[in-house]
Amino acid sequence: MPDIHGMLYDWEIEIPCPECGGEGQYEVAKPVVDHMNGGYYESDMEECEVCGGSGEIIIEKEDEDDT
Repeated sequence: MPDIHGMLYDWEIEIPCPECGGEGQYEVAKPVVDHMNGGYYESDMEECEVCGGSGEIIIEKEDEDDT
């Protein structure tokens, strides 16, 4: 995780978020009630909960042991 100055450490890697594909938001279908025609779905964009809208997540590098 970046520190207060926004620096990443050498054991961390930023990768594109697998949930939103690096976009920071994704499309969702929300049902809309329409009593005359039976209803329909309306598309809407929501902020990705996994990356918090940044489009990237931070993972720790795996430790490569040379023993």
